Amino acid sequence: MEGNLNSFWPNFDVSKLRNAGHKLEYIQLQIHNEVKFTKIVLEDAESEIKYWESVVVRYVLGASPPFSVLEGFIHRIWADYSIKKIVLMRNGLILVKFDSIDTKDIVL
Repeated sequence: MEGNLNSFWPNFDVSKLRNAGHKLEYIQLQIHNEVKFTKIVLEDAESEIKYWESVVVRYVLGASPPFSVLEGFIHRIWADYSIKKIVLMRNGLILVKFDSIDTKDIVL
């Protein structure tokens, strides 16, 4: 499994996340003692934190059933919880977004 997680970023497909409603913004590069860096404050990341805090990341080891089967299974086992979206990433990770953090915490 570790090898699969290490290959996450090279295979990451941002087009799968475009519907999240977020966009990239330029943050000015700073230089201090010849070291280049970008300072990110909490306010810069708050909208992303809020979006991702109700998401569960799943990964199925072994078999690779079709996404429709996985999606149906997730809807069946968590039928009592409000699922907003289920996304299958190219690397096999499954993102399940719930309507709230509380719902996600109950499921976990």
